[in-house]
Amino acid sequence: MAIRSFTFSFKLDAKELLEFVTERNIAVDIQAFGTTPPQTKKKVAAPHKMLALPKPGAGNRPPKIRVAMAAFLVAHKAGVTKEALGALLVQMDFSAKSLSGQLHLLKKEGLVRKTAQGLYIPTAKALKQ
Repeated sequence: MAIRSFTFSFKLDAKELLEFVTERNIAVDIQAFGTTPPQTKKKVAAPHKMLALPKPGAGNRPPKIRVAMAAFLVAHKAGVTKEALGALLVQMDFSAKSLSGQLHLLKKEGLVRKTAQGLYIPTAKALKQ
């Protein structure tokens, strides 16, 4: 099998190369590349092996937000408005939009109930804890 072409790579000044090509009248395939090295992709380390299930007992504790809300309700046994609970959440750097969901979970756990006047009061279960 005959060799049909060669590929050479060498550094020349552009002016000298063009003078050489024009004087010799030869066919040249020129590919120009920049002087900066090509950027390589950084390899990312594989993540640590994760457990498929949470640690036993990790889901049994209520989040900090519900504990604080229940404690606030117990401290104010006469009742608390929804606006006051929203202000408590904002003061604790939680979103006020999460109030309805947290109240629902507290009602579901049996720690709070709503009165006819629109106040939230702690239940007997909450007062025992």
